[in-house]
Amino acid sequence: TLNINGTPIKNNTAQGGGGGFCSHGTLNLNNATLTGNTATEDGGAIWYNKGNISGCGITGNTANNIGGGVSLSGGTSTLTNNNIDNNKANGGGGMYTDGSLTISSGTFSNNNASGNGGGIISNGTVTMNGGSITGNYSGWDGGGVNSRATFNFNGGAIQNNTAYWLGGNIHVQAIDNINNKQSVFTVTSKNPISGGKAEGSGGGGVCVYGTGTKLILNDGTSVKDNTAPTGGGINGNATIEMHNATISGNKATSNNGGGIELFSDQYGTGSFKMTSGTIENNTATCEGGGFHGPNFTMTGGTIQKNNAGTVAGGVLVNGTGACSMSGGTITNNTSTYSGGGLWVDDNTPFTLGGGTISNNTAGGDGGGIHIDNGNITITAGTISGNKGQWGGG
Repeated sequence: TLNINGTPIKNNTAQGGGGGFCSHGTLNLNNATLTGNTATEDGGAIWYNKGNISGCGITGNTANNIGGGVSLSGGTSTLTNNNIDNNKANGGGGMYTDGSLTISSGTFSNNNASGNGGGIISNGTVTMNGGSITGNYSGWDGGGVNSRATFNFNGGAIQNNTAYWLGGNIHVQAIDNINNKQSVFTVTSKNPISGGKAEGSGGGGVCVYGTGTKLILNDGTSVKDNTAPTGGGINGNATIEMHNATISGNKATSNNGGGIELFSDQYGTGSFKMTSGTIENNTATCEGGGFHGPNFTMTGGTIQKNNAGTVAGGVLVNGTGACSMSGGTITNNTSTYSGGGLWVDDNTPFTLGGGTISNNTAGGDGGGIHIDNGNITITAGTISGNKGQWGGG
């Protein structure tokens, strides 16, 4: 057991892991300052196996590999009221973990990763009950968080992070992008996932990528005011479940899916299930102001006041997988051209078995619904008050 209380650990260098120190047993670190340390491998300031860190300032450290400030290897740890800020690494600018980590409070801010995970990169289990992950940058994916296993976001804030490529605030991925192991990011924190930016690709707020990956947005959670070229709020080729959450104010600055943009490829299959909640006031430069993608299922909730610069103000469904709406409302969405409310793409099967599509507006045809060689079956529901400038209200 290593106990450190109130000791400054500064300007050390390790040819390996743990620039400040390395602990293979149990670490109890309290009220210490660790700054200016460097590791040629992992853990710029700290490499440890298990234990607790509380009340520490871990700033300005560098790791050439992973964990610019801290690297947790395999064990269990709780972080309380630490400032893990302004650290640098190839991956996990602030911290790397493949153990079981609980974040109770404290900050991860202004950390930088040249690769993935500006704030944190995790191959283990993370439970975040408080604290903040803000203002971090990654040179590839996951400006705030890159999670490859289980992340339970119960409290605190993940906001205003930037990634060069995917997932401005959060990037959730399957290990090696192709496997059947579950990588699940569950959100119950009421603080919005907001202010994120993916500079080069998708998912300003969140990107979910790869087979076995899932994002669950629970009651009262939200993804707001994020930006990316495509999928302003959320982007990916994996599973999203939305249960009384809100996706609002997001922007796809040059492509599709202001709120959500999903796709399917050799690495994963995008799918979306909305049971309740709201997708509103999102904007896409091209298609799908609210939602754009395959395997869309809506049983409740509201998709409203979204805008598309070309087609599908509210929803565009594509792919060959079954899509359906059995409840909820698609209303007051607008598109510059066709499909104000809903666009059903080529060869896509869509069933309207309930719910309401109303008061949507298209600058072209199909104010409520536009069918682009898709296959739509209507068994129930209401289509009313829509307007198409060229026809097909």
